[in-house]
Amino acid sequence: MQNKWLIETMAELAFVQDPMRFYAYGMEKGIILIADDDESALVIRSMLEAHLDAVGVKLRGRKACHPLNYQMGVHVYNRRDDERKLLDFLEEQEFLPVVIVGGLIPEFLIGRGYAFRCMPTEKEFMEAKVRYKKFSAYITEEVPTTLKEIQGISKIADMLKDDQNKYQKYKKVVKNLMTVFYLWEQIYKMDGISEEKIGEQKKVFISRVLHSIETMDRYDGEYDVQDVVRKCFMDQASKGKIGIRPLVGNSDVDEIENHILYDDDFYYVTDSTLRTVCAPLLTTVSFVQLKNEMASSGMVDCNDGNLKNFTKKKLIWRSFGWQERVRFVWIKKEALMTKEGLLLEDIGEDTKC
Repeated sequence: MQNKWLIETMAELAFVQDPMRFYAYGMEKGIILIADDDESALVIRSMLEAHLDAVGVKLRGRKACHPLNYQMGVHVYNRRDDERKLLDFLEEQEFLPVVIVGGLIPEFLIGRGYAFRCMPTEKEFMEAKVRYKKFSAYITEEVPTTLKEIQGISKIADMLKDDQNKYQKYKKVVKNLMTVFYLWEQIYKMDGISEEKIGEQKKVFISRVLHSIETMDRYDGEYDVQDVVRKCFMDQASKGKIGIRPLVGNSDVDEIENHILYDDDFYYVTDSTLRTVCAPLLTTVSFVQLKNEMASSGMVDCNDGNLKNFTKKKLIWRSFGWQERVRFVWIKKEALMTKEGLLLEDIGEDTKC
């Protein structure tokens, strides 16, 4: 649902950017969507163009495909892109600029746009299209009401209760996103939906906004990857959902999937096991990005200095007496140790008791 909410809200936000900017609170920088990989990024661009009024934009010859002021201008990041032109694109004020990156956000883009994890299905695009059409039809038919609503919102300082000042750096984008809901609120009222139901819809919308801020935090460097990865492993170990066994001498190892192997220094997990354990994190970050963050933080021991290869081979014995070199992600044991000094195998033993 987060993905459908995101693509729908983006399109609706683009549709009302012009009047929002007139009242001096539109998006001051664009949106960066993080797809699973380059192929997924191209698919997302095609779907945005097909269903949600987006226009594909090339950094060269942009005049030939210039989006209108109610549209998204979408560009899929290419490693050969001119960095200055891409940064200028994200600062575009004539339409809502959207850059889609595959898997890993380039360092020079960090903080230059509002980053969202994006992996919608075609069905979600179709459903978002239906709601977008209703939204855009209302805005077109109710221009005076819309302008009055946007003018009123422009005078509101804080859109969310934030006693701990947790979201202060995102006040501008939160205000933009919440504008979409308040315009929908007018549609709901026109449709005769009760105040109670509208209140429920508002709570859901706010939860989507807060979830999105988690992604922004991650890509703005406000994120402790060791802490959240440790929690994922500890949760799996405490629930007994994953096997934990030592690599001792010539002891045979036949089961490696959905298992954590360990010695004195490292935990060894396959790519697929790591993906399973960290599944809760993959709603806000791609698997490539997660592994990159783990390696950059010092959690993972890997061969490649450019962090392109996150696995190393480990020699293990199979039950029939033969050896095999298997690729694992090598996670340093201290990186997953709790504040109390407990290791995964300690948690696993407690679970058995």
